[in-house]
This record gives sequence, structure tokens and C-alpha cells, in this order.
Amino acid sequence: MEKVPKSVFIKEFKEEAVKMVAEGGMSIPEVGRRLSIPKSTLVHWVKRSKEGKLSDPGRKQGHPVTLLGDGSLDKAIPTLDKGKTCLVYCHSDTLSILGARKLIDEGFNKVYRLKGNYRAWVQAGYPVER
Repeated sequence: MEKVPKSVFIKEFKEEAVKMVAEGGMSIPEVGRRLSIPKSTLVHWVKRSKEGKLSDPGRKQGHPVTLLGDGSLDKAIPTLDKGKTCLVYCHSDTLSILGARKLIDEGFNKVYRLKGNYRAWVQAGYPVER
């Protein structure tokens, strides 16, 4: 049986998670549940952030860096109309949160995330094009 690879998160995602705790008034367990991150991981990120040592994955450990996403959103952004509504969804909360954040950072004003993502859409019986 093949080992499941460890999740890897970019620095910007870690910073957003820490900000939810530090500035958003949410508890570490609540943020962990919302982002599907173990409490111990989030505790570590908060500690490293306070020390000014929050980093991108693999930089110090010598591991190769595998960022979330395939770059297709970055390629699509210049072709999208910033005045239109954007609905972001994926197979995981982590990727859809990162995608929504990226659109907002790029100046999109009407950005929404599909609660429950793709799985919730399918389970609700809504149509899917293949």
C-alpha cells in the first residue's frame, strides 16, 4: 500500500490561518476545524509566527516544495472580468480558500466560496457536466 503524502501549505495560507486566530477572534480548535488542519499544526504555526519564523514548506528541511494547486487559476486571472461574480470551489476547503483569497488579492470584489465544495454540490443532487 502506498503512503499518503503529507499535506504541504504555503506561507500565505499559514499566515491567513494564524490571522484568523490572532485577529479574527477564533479559537485554535475552531480554525483547525474550519480549515481541516490538526490543532497541533496550528499551535505550531501560531508559535512560529510570534517568533517571526513562519516559513514556506521545505525551505529549511531540505524537502522539495510542492505548492497547492496547478497554476491554472494564475493563468486564468488575466482573462477574467473583475466586475463579475466569482464562485470558487474545489475538492477541499484549503484549495478553495486559497483560490478565493487570491482572487480578492487580485482586485475581484464579488468572490464567493461554495460551502462544502464540490462534494456538497454533488450530494445535494445538483447537475454536474462531465
